[in-house]
Amino acid sequence: MEKSKKNTIINIIFIIAIVTFMCFNFIAKEVNDLDELWNYNFASNIANGLVPYRDFNMIITPTLSIFCGLILKIFGKELFIMRILAIILNSGIIYMIYKIQKKLDINLTIRLGTTTLIIYMLKNLFAIDYNFSLALMVLIILNIEIKKERKEIKLQLKYDLILGILLGICITLKQTVGTIITIAFSGYFVLLGIKNKEAWKILLIRLIGASIPVFSMLIYLALNDALYEFFDYCILGVKTFSNSISYQNLIEDKNIVFKVSSIVLPITVLVIGIYGIIKKDTKAIILFAASISQFILAIPISDKVHFSVAVIPSIISFSHLLKKTIEKIDIKRTNFISIFINTQLTLLFIIIFAFLYSQAVQNAKNININTEIKHYKYLNLPQYSIKDIKEMDEFIISQSKDVYILDFIASYYMIPIDRYTKDFDMFNLGNFGSKGEQGQIEKIQKTENAMFLIRKDGYRRNWQNPENVREYVKNNMTKTGEIGAFDIYE
Repeated sequence: MEKSKKNTIINIIFIIAIVTFMCFNFIAKEVNDLDELWNYNFASNIANGLVPYRDFNMIITPTLSIFCGLILKIFGKELFIMRILAIILNSGIIYMIYKIQKKLDINLTIRLGTTTLIIYMLKNLFAIDYNFSLALMVLIILNIEIKKERKEIKLQLKYDLILGILLGICITLKQTVGTIITIAFSGYFVLLGIKNKEAWKILLIRLIGASIPVFSMLIYLALNDALYEFFDYCILGVKTFSNSISYQNLIEDKNIVFKVSSIVLPITVLVIGIYGIIKKDTKAIILFAASISQFILAIPISDKVHFSVAVIPSIISFSHLLKKTIEKIDIKRTNFISIFINTQLTLLFIIIFAFLYSQAVQNAKNININTEIKHYKYLNLPQYSIKDIKEMDEFIISQSKDVYILDFIASYYMIPIDRYTKDFDMFNLGNFGSKGEQGQIEKIQKTENAMFLIRKDGYRRNWQNPENVREYVKNNMTKTGEIGAFDIYE
């Protein structure tokens, strides 16, 4: 069999295996991921004709939400549509990880090992959101850069302009990390030749390319009278976001994979950068640019979700360094041992993936398919959750007053009854613009003929819960009843 045909067959089998794994994974996933619901809400609002920032609060740039909103408008506003997009997105991430390593001439054993590691770390976290979308964009750019590796530092106008546009899209997915990614991928040539004028030309052209999608986004917002609100929520509002999760938590995690990864991978980023500069290794510098810029995702919230997405390029960098280390060994004297070890490890990684696959299949069998709750149809929703949603939504609909849930879970109940209240339905610190909690208190003061629901004492509240707003309601309003986990105030 020809080598190219063999590779094609292997690629097809790999893609089918990953896509089916993702399908079972998302079939089994219960409707309880608030990030998933918030991202659905962004897209659904856009599908309903609302404008980001002006009509609903979000603190990241809107490209993903606009794209998903258009899809929901065409195919229907159900959460399972978002999950189909998530299957495509996350399958693309895993395939690109495998493909990039292949282009780096990393052997099959290491490719399977790193890919399996990433699947293990992300198996319960896969979703469609701006962090995963950003990860795919970085991998696409990384793949293009490695394929186009230049023999010399010289401007290629058309290529560098197009790559700049792709970098600009990163900024429109998430402005903070996207900007750092743009600077890293535009400026890494300077590390290879700081005195080379061509390196500075490449930097300039890529930044010009990046400005195209950014200015397009700003024009869209300006035309829809949302530019001021964009700056208020996405830039000025950042100062009100004071929450963080220490990186130390990852180092002290009981899961050995996360514990070791949180120590080894930052060191890997540092080493790949030093190695690339000393050896003038373009591929290593490209990997460093991707690794260091995306690692920013894990700051200041260093939880497993942000960390697992942030370290994807770092894991690829680790495999590249491992390959370079292996190349220094005398292959002739260790050929038999090398083949034996590679074979055994390859089988081990295949077995691990098969276990994860069978686990996903088994989980998909033990679910309750919802056919009652609107917008959550055909997804895993336990009977107790269906009962809870029905009870809350019947209460909200039956009231003569407007009902607002001042809690991070508000969207869980509001989505099925097609209601959305700006700020209240994603009630987290840092998501209220420049006025922060004080702005929400003023908003509550101006609201008439309304009920406000806050989580009862003794029930776990989200770590980003606006405690000052909650205390204001408790101290300045009258408790008139209870429902589920909430106290009712008027």
